[in-house]
Amino acid sequence: MKRNANPTIFREPLTNVAVTIDSDHLAYVRADFQVLREGKAVSHGVDQFTLVREPSGWKFTVIAYTSMPIQ
Repeated sequence: MKRNANPTIFREPLTNVAVTIDSDHLAYVRADFQVLREGKAVSHGVDQFTLVREPSGWKFTVIAYTSMPIQ
């Protein structure tokens, strides 16, 4: 497989992260994000995750997000 000599630099930093744990068995994570391509903002939105606690640890059960282009 040939590797791209000039890969695109992609980042998705999170801000305003909020974690809520309910009864030590259910957790919700909400965070704002911005997609940066080559240092330029191209979209933004919200990530939201639902996790359940199992004997082996926390497991993701639902992953949802919004994504809106930067105008």
